[in-house]
Amino acid sequence: MSRAGGRTLVPPADLAAAIPRILARASVMGGRHYDGVVALTAQAHERTLISLDLPAERTYRLLGIQYRLLT
Repeated sequence: MSRAGGRTLVPPADLAAAIPRILARASVMGGRHYDGVVALTAQAHERTLISLDLPAERTYRLLGIQYRLLT
């Protein structure tokens, strides 16, 4: 779940069911799962993920997510 323009975005049902498999194939494990869920949700809604979380960048790259880090 993430917020965009005042709306709460949730993963579509088909994506929600596939998230564990997608994260496993991308070797996203442990605490990085949350970063992966947020990133995949943004992608599913055709949004660019904007983040301040530098450590999460690895997850975004592994998943091929369009993102922008604010520094």
